[in-house]
Amino acid sequence: MVTTCQLELAALLKELQTRCQAHRVGWERLKGAFLARQTREAVQNLHRQCQILNSMAAIDALTLGADTNREVNNIRKELQQLRGVVDGVQDSQADCEAARERRAILDWITPIDYATQQSDFIHRRHPGTGEWLLDSAEFKRWLGTKKQTLLCPGIPGAGKTILTSIVIEDLVTRFGKDESVGIAYVYCNFQRNDQQKAEDILASILKQLAHARALLPGEPGHPLMKSIRSRCYREIPWQHASGNPG
Repeated sequence: MVTTCQLELAALLKELQTRCQAHRVGWERLKGAFLARQTREAVQNLHRQCQILNSMAAIDALTLGADTNREVNNIRKELQQLRGVVDGVQDSQADCEAARERRAILDWITPIDYATQQSDFIHRRHPGTGEWLLDSAEFKRWLGTKKQTLLCPGIPGAGKTILTSIVIEDLVTRFGKDESVGIAYVYCNFQRNDQQKAEDILASILKQLAHARALLPGEPGHPLMKSIRSRCYREIPWQHASGNPG
């Protein structure tokens, strides 16, 4: 388009020069050149070309502005996504650190964990085993009454351990998400007498009850027993527990 305008201008200039030389001297010569039909058409055509060129330039400017705005919006979205990823990583790191600290506190109470035994026992259960106990009137009465004891005696090998694991699984299924209900268990074994003294059993029960809580005593937001946390900090090798060197 620019080249076309240049050619039109060159042709018009040449035409004007030719006509100026062929007419009278002075104003009449210049007037005659402009009044020539061919010259007028050339000027009009040049004017149209300029209008088209201006329109194209305006369209290009609008297109460039729209593309630039689109790119800016895309960059903003990418920055927001990146900020979300960074925040997620930071939150994940904080959660991991809090989880390590929580495990350290629970292990400080006692390293003994009966959850592995519970998982092993319940996986030995055959389908339908123990349903008679869960459906019994005695079990339902014990389940619905406070401060009651359900005693299930039996000879060695009768299946008391498997039945116990079935009852524990049923209780966890019913009340596992209810913080008003505490569930704790101990599998006694005469071969582990050194780990099952009275204080060991009580510590294990405390650990299980604390593990089920959303907040441990002394954690941010917990209103009670903050002294336990300070005592843990004095006794637990935190640098080793958190994985920091030194």
